[in-house]
Amino acid sequence: MRAATWRTPLARALALLALVLVTVGALAALGLHALEPALDPRYRMLSDYGDTPHRPVLTLAELTIGGAGVLSACALALQRPESRATRAGAYLLVLAGATILGLAVWPDGIVHLGLVHVGQVVMLGAVGAFAVSARERAGWRTFAILSWTLTVLTAMGIARMEWLTPWPALTQRVYWVVLIAWVVSGAAMAMRAAPRTRAA
Repeated sequence: MRAATWRTPLARALALLALVLVTVGALAALGLHALEPALDPRYRMLSDYGDTPHRPVLTLAELTIGGAGVLSACALALQRPESRATRAGAYLLVLAGATILGLAVWPDGIVHLGLVHVGQVVMLGAVGAFAVSARERAGWRTFAILSWTLTVLTAMGIARMEWLTPWPALTQRVYWVVLIAWVVSGAAMAMRAAPRTRAA
């Protein structure tokens, strides 16, 4: 029980910080559309905003949303120390967060494209692990649905299937909306869940 006493407040603090960051990131992403109304969100990818004077706003959105995902995952891992799937998902999301930092450093070019592909594969493994973990726990139905949806959308992104749709950039934005909802749901679960401990 002693180990659990520090896990709960730390997990809730990380979850709260994740909610703050994801809110900032969502507002920054929305602000991009207001700042650059000439870019049609149906056809222009979010990375296209990097070619505008408002690249720092795009970088802010990427870093805050990515960081929020990592913090939310770590909070869940603290609340469920007995779940290998949750721990694996958290570790992979930390790696995915590192690729997001790399995207901010290399906003274009071959290194940027390589980091995008690596991040997508790592993200697929991470959200897949959380989808399995959420299925094992009662009361996590919304988080489980979002995890499986994010898994499918990530796989579609790796296969570049968004280009088979009439509005590929809009499909990308659906992914980001689901990602934000996933972060919020995971943080909410971490803030209210009590960590399980093995019986002595």
